[in-house]
Amino acid sequence: MTFRHGFRTIVFASVLITLVHLPGVLASDIPLDSPLYPVLDRYWSEGRLDGYRPDQRPISFREAKDLLDSLDRPVILENLIPNGNISLTPRLGWEGGDKGFVPDNRSGIPVSGGLVAGAEFILNVHQFSLFADGRLPLNNSGDRIFEEAYGQFRWGRLRFTMGKENMWWGPGRRGSLLLTDNAEPRKVFRLDNYPDFTLPGFLKHLGGVRVSFFLSRLDDDRPGFVPDPIMGGLKIGFSPNPNLIFSLNRTFLFGGEGRDEDFGAFLDVLLGRPGSESASAAQNVIGNQIAGFSVIWRALADAQPFTLYVDGAGEDAAGWTPSKWAFLGGIYLPRIGQSEMFDVRLEAASTDLGYSGWYTHEDYPYTYRGRLMGHPMGGGAEDLYLELGVYPVPASRLALTVARTRETDPGGGHDTLMTLGLKGDLWTSARTVTWQWVRKDREGPAAVPDEGDLFSMTVKFRL
Repeated sequence: MTFRHGFRTIVFASVLITLVHLPGVLASDIPLDSPLYPVLDRYWSEGRLDGYRPDQRPISFREAKDLLDSLDRPVILENLIPNGNISLTPRLGWEGGDKGFVPDNRSGIPVSGGLVAGAEFILNVHQFSLFADGRLPLNNSGDRIFEEAYGQFRWGRLRFTMGKENMWWGPGRRGSLLLTDNAEPRKVFRLDNYPDFTLPGFLKHLGGVRVSFFLSRLDDDRPGFVPDPIMGGLKIGFSPNPNLIFSLNRTFLFGGEGRDEDFGAFLDVLLGRPGSESASAAQNVIGNQIAGFSVIWRALADAQPFTLYVDGAGEDAAGWTPSKWAFLGGIYLPRIGQSEMFDVRLEAASTDLGYSGWYTHEDYPYTYRGRLMGHPMGGGAEDLYLELGVYPVPASRLALTVARTRETDPGGGHDTLMTLGLKGDLWTSARTVTWQWVRKDREGPAAVPDEGDLFSMTVKFRL
């Protein structure tokens, strides 16, 4: 049996088992650009809620509702969570700037210019949930219509997701080493659990456990590289106490046209067996593997609470242990002193610690449809990021962001990119208004395609 046939069998069996077991309501996932996430980050860092996993997104609307229900007073954030089993949220917006420019972490969506319509649709039927997010530029630019579309099934603590969706693995907010929404959403089969479970015996001291596993088939348009490869990932998170979260993370690419996709090849790249990232095509078991960890710790000091986090990963993660490490670290202040009007985040990352080939591979580059699936700074780069959040009224957030990226070119020279951003969200019980400005400039005389600017304003109406 080939890996592809086995994968289809697993998907069919998962759907069948889910449909015949106990009913329950499963809400779909919260889109990665939702204003819910920054405020959940803030509440968790202040100690107002426990159980939130800042390093694993998306989370479901059901999980967000459970988290908000644990607060000692109601919050207007609940207006961002759909009620009932059917939700339709049309939107209308306008965007301008450099047509064709693709901002970082925008799901690979280029600036189309002019009016853009769209809608989010959610349907919950017992343990089944369907989500679709459509986008339709009204200037006939030819952009894709569906940004994300997937179905979910719940069976006990397990959740099965099949369809087109992006994921973000890591505590960073400018980027993450393994998975971000910098590229277009991939078609995935994902298995994870909610709520957490506890391991038996002495392993119970590891606390609540959250596992996420996915498989995806990447694109066939990869000139010079293996087309149609399989991508997979495994994330295992632990929370020994409410203030500490750590995770073990792994992603891998293998198979594709003319390459092995049987179960043995899958185990080789999943477990990082020696030789599974060999450069010898004769072995026919070649993969690109990245593995690492993340740690998040919050300090609940009355005078100044803060959260520290680190995300580390290594390329060439065959031979049981990764090498060629890259790191990301940051500090987040959910408020400044006793003022709850501001929050601040400072983040630094580097993929240039003695090895500048991060995300590259002779057969399996870490891209989907030409866009990096990891940190938007790319390989051989250093990135410094500052974010200032302002909360002028309770149901709003304004974020000012500055990112400086220093790249190392193949000749050993350096280039610098500056990315400035300003984003505002204002929401009520039925409407959400979002406006955003982004400008990305490369210092020096050479202009490159990744430069540009965007200005957009969008209004959502929940029916």
